[in-house]
Amino acid sequence: MEEACRPSASRDDRLAEIGPRGELRLASGRRAVLSGLRWPDEPALDAAARTWLHTFRGAPLVLTERGGEDRWGRHRADAIGIAGEAEPVDLAGGLVAAGLAYADAGEADTLCRPALRAVEAAP
Repeated sequence: MEEACRPSASRDDRLAEIGPRGELRLASGRRAVLSGLRWPDEPALDAAARTWLHTFRGAPLVLTERGGEDRWGRHRADAIGIAGEAEPVDLAGGLVAAGLAYADAGEADTLCRPALRAVEAAP
């Protein structure tokens, strides 16, 4: 497994707000971006993706960071959100499944979550 994809231990946090291009600003003060996800450039999709993520604002998240910080001090992370009584939701998978974001390695050399491509291709 590529070092950049190696998952760290999972930890709990909460989504405090959503920054530019889908940056997760966490209650702990840390910042993260969803691993394996490219945020949409189109203004309408950007707004829809933000609206979707806002349902998890203040909700508990389980984060698994992948690799080190990027040049902006953010961690790439898998994030599982729990909103209300609903089942846990993979935030990246949910955005891709809803057609609101794209599976992409971004600045990383490797797509750490290739299964997101299958979610993206599903009807």
